[in-house]
Amino acid sequence: MNETAAALRSTEPRVYLDYTQAELDAAYDQTVYEPNIQQLRDRWASASERTRARIGQPERHAYGPSTIEALDIFHTAASAASPAPIFVFIHGGAWRAGLAKTYAAPAEMFVRAGAHYIVPDFVSVQDADGSLFPMAEQVCRAIAWVYRNAASFGGDSNRLYLGGHSSGAHLAAVALTTHWLGKFDLPANVIKGGMVSSGMYDLHPVRLSHRSSYVSFTDEMVQALSPQRHIARLSAPLIVAYGTRETPEFQRQARDFATAVGEAGKPVDLLVGSDYAHLELPETLCNPHGLLGAAVLDQMGLAASQPQTADARNSARRTRTIAATVALSSIHKSYGITVMEQDTLPQPTTSAATRETEPEVQAGILSGDTNPETPTAIETDQRDTHSFGRLALWIGAGALLGYGASRLWRR
Repeated sequence: MNETAAALRSTEPRVYLDYTQAELDAAYDQTVYEPNIQQLRDRWASASERTRARIGQPERHAYGPSTIEALDIFHTAASAASPAPIFVFIHGGAWRAGLAKTYAAPAEMFVRAGAHYIVPDFVSVQDADGSLFPMAEQVCRAIAWVYRNAASFGGDSNRLYLGGHSSGAHLAAVALTTHWLGKFDLPANVIKGGMVSSGMYDLHPVRLSHRSSYVSFTDEMVQALSPQRHIARLSAPLIVAYGTRETPEFQRQARDFATAVGEAGKPVDLLVGSDYAHLELPETLCNPHGLLGAAVLDQMGLAASQPQTADARNSARRTRTIAATVALSSIHKSYGITVMEQDTLPQPTTSAATRETEPEVQAGILSGDTNPETPTAIETDQRDTHSFGRLALWIGAGALLGYGASRLWRR
């Protein structure tokens, strides 16, 4: 920023943190940070078409009274004697766009791993008179339908997992912090694990941004539908993820949410995709060796290297995660340090040629045509258990924190 621009900016009022209105608007606008976003949307659609061509069309079931309230079920092999776990994915689209059929691409990974993959459709915000309440209610109603009807399609209602991306991550987080017993007469732990990628978990700054031009935010809505304010109701282990090429607010929202969950004593992992943009990160959910794919399969007990039973498989790692979250937050507050969690593993290739071939590379891995021991160009990131372990070692080594901090974080 040159001196003239800096001087001009210094005269502009701040609307949230250190953001001017224009800056906050940009921080909640994916097109500013991801100019090829339409290409990525088209890629999701074409990848989903190819997935259906390979594994077949999903079963379509209504879960509610309106036409839009229906969901797609991609079946894995299961029987009444051996029901399979279920993964429900809530799609994004800024609350305005997106259809279940566009998000079939991850289905092949789950089906081959031994899980049913389900994507519900739900009303858009413009068709709900600007309110997010109908969207949240429909998403929860879809989850309740899946739980109650799991046996009808060979699903195990006691192994129901939930994920979402972008505005879908927000809605998934709302579901994860829903009062299930009071609203749906279902167990509080109806969801056994959650993954939220690149979402919004506190609606206050979102309300101050340009998104208020199409969402009719109210105080009630912000309070009721900000998952970060209802962490006490969270009963499932949680994965929070974001990419380092995302907008600054989407990165901050993820970090703050993960930290708040950890400080509340809840099991949480923070995954950071180095050099992934907003719509690139969820592509890793299509690959069992990708950042999100590997993490979710591990959470579900479907990873090849993990047993499929017992919470003990995650207990030690989760305990370290919680301790690291709380300690890092304490260090931040004590020393006034702002740390950006960065994954230091090899970065994905970002050339146009490579990106155009990514869906085919993923299909090769899923069908066994590619050596699984060799990471592909877009899948070089590996799981970062909350990212705080390595960060803490780096921080502890610094002269600023000194010997005491390094002892706190030593493994």
